[in-house]
Amino acid sequence: MKLTVIKDEEQAETMQSNIARFANTQNTIQKADFVSNHPLHKQIEALSRRIPAPPSAITNTSSKWFYERVRGQYQTSIRGFKSSARAKNWEAEFPKKQKFSKMEMAKYENIWRMNPHEVSKGQQFNLSAVGTKLMNEWDKNESSFNEPFYKDLISKAILFKHSDKAIFKSEWYKDSPGYKAQTVTYTISLLRYKLKSQKQDLNLERIWKNQDLSKR
Repeated sequence: MKLTVIKDEEQAETMQSNIARFANTQNTIQKADFVSNHPLHKQIEALSRRIPAPPSAITNTSSKWFYERVRGQYQTSIRGFKSSARAKNWEAEFPKKQKFSKMEMAKYENIWRMNPHEVSKGQQFNLSAVGTKLMNEWDKNESSFNEPFYKDLISKAILFKHSDKAIFKSEWYKDSPGYKAQTVTYTISLLRYKLKSQKQDLNLERIWKNQDLSKR
């Protein structure tokens, strides 16, 4: 057994991550787990716990999105309740369908940046690619990752989820299914590219307020 005593509580999480990254060769640890303690991810996590989304037209009730900064956080939170009633109330506040991980965050963000080639190379590659950009932007200006950034991020998630569902249900896809993830990724990126070439863009603020895509 190797025992490491960390006396500095403020640096504990960072040091634990670094120890796992550089010393652990026995367990399979994803690279995504190493960036969990970066202030950017902690900021997104804090915003997701604090900011309620507007009531959707379907449910007419307000809820929150849940950013899973560390794998298993969602289930751990549910198991933490001794009462099933309290657990159900918490699940109503944070519906499972509104849970998203670091990998998914990176996907939504890099699709919006019109880099489908990076997204299509796999989750780990994409997280590293866009994650490096995001962290550099964080170092330059932390304030650009406040509430407006978070709301836009959720809108990008809604855009992806609706596009994914629409393509899956389309007749042309049913006739020749396959490569759905890549199809969704390139479709959204191409749509935004076409709009921006005409000096237009998708209205993320409207998507956030409606928690849905508009019909027109």
